[in-house]
Amino acid sequence: MKTLLVIALASLPCAAANAQDRRISIHLYNLSGIPAHTLDQAIREVSRIFAEQDVTINWTAGAREAEEAHTTDQSGPAVTRDAPVRPFLVVRVGRGLAFKAPNGVLGVSRPHAEFGISATIFQERIEGLCQETGRDFALLLGHAIAHEIGHVALGSDAHSLTGIMRARWGKDDFDLAAMGRLGFNPQQGAEIRAYASRVASTVRPETESASAIVPR
Repeated sequence: MKTLLVIALASLPCAAANAQDRRISIHLYNLSGIPAHTLDQAIREVSRIFAEQDVTINWTAGAREAEEAHTTDQSGPAVTRDAPVRPFLVVRVGRGLAFKAPNGVLGVSRPHAEFGISATIFQERIEGLCQETGRDFALLLGHAIAHEIGHVALGSDAHSLTGIMRARWGKDDFDLAAMGRLGFNPQQGAEIRAYASRVASTVRPETESASAIVPR
């Protein structure tokens, strides 16, 4: 696997000294060959959204044929708030993965998966949404990834009435996203920080160093 970027937005209030103690590592699989610069923009957007909650995202790119990108284990407990957390999450983006997902759904998450896929993003649906609304693909892809990671960090498939965790986004949400203002609410932020702190406190040093990110 190869490392991707991590964003250290020092100018933002989220860049607090204890941000290093709140981090989530993600293995990212680009299954449909999204151009590197487009994926880079999407990753930056995800990192910015979580940085606003004082959480750092560490990214590692995975090979398409990797087993963890094509399987999942959801045999764990239905409630994971107090269960051991995974050292990293697995997010994949690709076409032809929607299967029976309802129309309009941009991705799915598996908050309780103990191995393999944590979240899947439906690339063709984001492309269709961009054609319909005239919005930027990388922008919507980044927000869709952040939404699904949010489900995993929150340990729930529930949605909120406002913000990035809404079930469906409308024009006002797209406008907020374009302005960098579509994010998590305070309660969600607190729960995500608690999750990231648990990850940081339980990840073994050797696992952490194996997926370390080189800032650029």
